[in-house]
Amino acid sequence: MIVFLHKPIRKALDEPVGHAVDIGDSRTRLLTALGKMPLAAVGSGHLHCYRQTVRDGVREGWAPSTGFVAGEGESLPGPLHQPGIVEYDCTGGAVRASYRSVPGLEDVTAAVPEVTAAIDALGHSTVG
Repeated sequence: MIVFLHKPIRKALDEPVGHAVDIGDSRTRLLTALGKMPLAAVGSGHLHCYRQTVRDGVREGWAPSTGFVAGEGESLPGPLHQPGIVEYDCTGGAVRASYRSVPGLEDVTAAVPEVTAAIDALGHSTVG
């Protein structure tokens, strides 16, 4: 089974940042609801960067944004901070997740100054 969530299922940051960056205590309820179903992978977004890891035999993939990347000041642990998508391959009894760039996709904060200004007005940093 693959579960897709908006926020990561496991703790994303070691230090609190003032807002929820993962599903927190809801994780226990979700895993209980899934019962004994074999969980192969969990895909999420929210953090606007690509990262992939395997914890307790479950592949966890964070998807980058298709609109803008997380700000440098966010201290997010993802290794790849650029727009793109994650492609999941479920052939041969295994789940693989791969980052894919999208030709012509660009960070809207770099391309549209009004977007950068609106994000900055909300108090979020942008990459430009």
